[in-house]
Amino acid sequence: MSTSQAVTDVRASHSTIIDIFEHIESFFLRLETYIEVQPTTEMRAIIIKILVEVLSILAIATKEIKQYRISGSLLSI
Repeated sequence: MSTSQAVTDVRASHSTIIDIFEHIESFFLRLETYIEVQPTTEMRAIIIKILVEVLSILAIATKEIKQYRISGSLLSI
C-alpha cells in the first residue's frame, strides 16, 4: 500500500468515526429531553434497545481503531 493511499484511508476512517460520534451525540441530546418526563414501558424498552446499539457501535469503532493501530504499526516496521 502506498503512503498516499494509507493517508487517504486514514482520513476516510477518521471522517467516518467523527460522523458516528456526531450521530451518537445527537441521540444523547435527544435522550436528555426524553428522560425529563416519566417514560412509558414501551419508551423505556426502545431507549434500552438504542443504548445497546450505541454500545455495539462504540465496541465496533474501538475494535477498528485498535486494528488500525496494530496494522499501522506493522506497516511502519
